[in-house]
Amino acid sequence: MNLTITFEESIKGVEKEIAVTNYVNCPKCHGSGAATPSDIKTCSRCHGKGQLHQTRGFFSMTTPCPQCKGQGKIITTPCSECAGNCQVKQKQKIQVKIPPGVDNGMRLRMAGHGDAGIGGAPAGDLYISISVKPHEFFERQGDDILLDLPVSFPEAALGCKKEIPTPSGQTARLQIKEGIQTGTVMRVRGEGAPNVHGQGTGDMLVRVLVETPVSLSDKQKDLLKAFSELEGEHNSPRRRGFLDKVKAFFS
Repeated sequence: MNLTITFEESIKGVEKEIAVTNYVNCPKCHGSGAATPSDIKTCSRCHGKGQLHQTRGFFSMTTPCPQCKGQGKIITTPCSECAGNCQVKQKQKIQVKIPPGVDNGMRLRMAGHGDAGIGGAPAGDLYISISVKPHEFFERQGDDILLDLPVSFPEAALGCKKEIPTPSGQTARLQIKEGIQTGTVMRVRGEGAPNVHGQGTGDMLVRVLVETPVSLSDKQKDLLKAFSELEGEHNSPRRRGFLDKVKAFFS
């Protein structure tokens, strides 16, 4: 079955109660399929062996008994609850412990919570596929968590300090260096997702996105024009290098 959880629940772990409808041994006949124990008779054709042996010349074959279908027993009066099927469908509630660090698409195995086994065999297992809801600004990358941090042009040029959220629900203080470029990734150690197998914790990766200002006033435009007149090639080394390569390409 599928189970959807929030991003925060996947990081911290959570316990969920789920409802499962599956086959269980009939409570009335205890999985025998018969109305009473005396209604279970030994098969007269295979004499309780569940198999028939046939010899044809040099060949010997063993096949399931068609009368008892390989069970070796015949039910003369079926159970009124399960009609001789030995099992009935039943809805039950199960507590599921989801470990910290579980990721989208992972499967959890609940041993013994599947359908009841036939003929007294152990019950099967229940597999739960985990779906994690997307977060508003966190993105999972393995055990690391990616956060896009928009900064203004003045903040990127002059440098600043930023308070950023972390997956643990706390905040971290981040120093934006003077002249940082858009796309620069900064690493905050130990603030990622815990490894689901208990092998440490990932990091938070903060990707800086320098935002170009929009809806400028006339005064802001004048200031930017004045700044542009004062700007030298040493202020934009990446742009200068690109222009040099373009000139060399067309020369």
